[in-house]
Amino acid sequence: MKETVRLELPMGYTLMETSRTVSVREAENLLCSRSQYRYCKAIRNGDTAELVRSYFVCPHCGKRFPVFSREIRQAGDCSRRVRVSKEEVRNWGASQVSLFEASAPVLTVGTVPRYPKQFRCPACGEVSGFSQSVRRVVMEADEKTIKLKAQLPDVSEVLSLNWNKGPVSLTFPLYETLTFCFQTGTVVAGLETEDETVLSFREITHQPEVLSGSVTQQLLCENKLVRRMIRRLFSRVWGTPVPFLPSEITVDVLFRMTMFQGYGRSFYHSIPYCNGSLVLGKSFSEIAALLRDVTGLPALYKTSSLPQVKSVRRLFFTRPELFFYLGEAEALWQATADVNRFCSLMKSALIFQLLSALHIRPRMIAFVEDFCREKGIRAFLKRMQNSWEQVLETAVEYISVNEETKEQIRAGWGPEKERVSVSQRVNYYAVPMGNPKEEITDCTVMGYRFFWLRNTNDYQKAGEHLKNCLVSWTPEQAPVVCVTKQGRYVAALEIDCDAIVQARGYDNDDIEEDSPLNRAIVLWSKKFGLTFLSEEKYPF
Repeated sequence: MKETVRLELPMGYTLMETSRTVSVREAENLLCSRSQYRYCKAIRNGDTAELVRSYFVCPHCGKRFPVFSREIRQAGDCSRRVRVSKEEVRNWGASQVSLFEASAPVLTVGTVPRYPKQFRCPACGEVSGFSQSVRRVVMEADEKTIKLKAQLPDVSEVLSLNWNKGPVSLTFPLYETLTFCFQTGTVVAGLETEDETVLSFREITHQPEVLSGSVTQQLLCENKLVRRMIRRLFSRVWGTPVPFLPSEITVDVLFRMTMFQGYGRSFYHSIPYCNGSLVLGKSFSEIAALLRDVTGLPALYKTSSLPQVKSVRRLFFTRPELFFYLGEAEALWQATADVNRFCSLMKSALIFQLLSALHIRPRMIAFVEDFCREKGIRAFLKRMQNSWEQVLETAVEYISVNEETKEQIRAGWGPEKERVSVSQRVNYYAVPMGNPKEEITDCTVMGYRFFWLRNTNDYQKAGEHLKNCLVSWTPEQAPVVCVTKQGRYVAALEIDCDAIVQARGYDNDDIEEDSPLNRAIVLWSKKFGLTFLSEEKYPF
């Protein structure tokens, strides 16, 4: 059954009015007190009076703010005070309405709103201009697709579509469309007319960056109502709840949830994309097709060579991201040949680093098998935890030599004879990192967006933007929360337990104490009950 949601979204901030009707006597009492600033005008009608309030309404988050509020006064020249004396109020309340008067007497009181060129929302931090125009948005969902349509009212917005390279017949109104196809796991951008005639289209499943500057991207990134509705439609198509909050819904998240449906949060942060992109390696294409829907996991596990025991099945079904490396997991099972040892290995914090290395270097399984046979599974796990780079370097050396040399290497396996590796690890596929505290959710404070870095892709991207060593962050280190402002990376916070270990800006610069960024970090830390560790500074 098809479901359609139609919205009319303001294209700029608006002013709205609400009113309440009270007796003239009560109105006089209110207007003669400090409560006068709550109202912008009073209209007397016989024995009753109508008190009118004005509000600024943000087009992005939909929140409204009284023009007399402290947030609006701090935001700029958005209102002016008009103080009316008690004598004027009493004269207004005592005057009589003539039969020949065209309208009821109006008294301008309290706070009168102005129309600033730009209004910065105190809640979400987004900036907008005044506009009485609205944008028509339509969302359609059936069992296989979700379609988002956004009206393009002028030529400038059509020309801003980076994904559209072909000529377009400019017959307005035009609509930019974004279609999430769950059956094929693809996302298609398009341009349509009012009668749904397709003018152009392009598959952008692995290229979400081409939506930059488009209307649909702005709606998905900035408009809370659109994010909530899209989240609800995804949940309807899946038949299960979406594991992300509305504030966490981004274009990348929607693309991932289209490619793989019905999984939990950790799965989407563990997809082995090639670094810096949303492209799966060709070697993952076959298993990715089998993982399209979460309901197919039981049949996939049944056909594998993994042990059909409850403990192993529970391990894979609670962490379905392990299925991306099903072949490597089967090889590890053959190497260990024991359920308890296999489970201990698969529960390791560095299991995805090991699986990724085995996927890139399949012959490395010989090193794992020989090491576990010689030293035991516990020694292997300990070696991985102490120095993963050293294990990787030793494994690469081990699989590249002949049998006689392998015997000599095995004889030297011991902590007192182990050569320390100084080589730097290189990740070819994104793997999950750290253990973020899920009770600390992604959110926006004073226009700054706070979000966890969850995989090696996230850390590499943040490190490149901030010019620090997040590019080489390891799972043994504490997880990191990144801070962005209008899409630009501005800071990173290392979180250990309930404390902020360090907070640094671009190129490890200190964050100024009286800056807006520092105030946002303090408010964010209070929101989640975090403390600052000490005054010692540990630069990234």
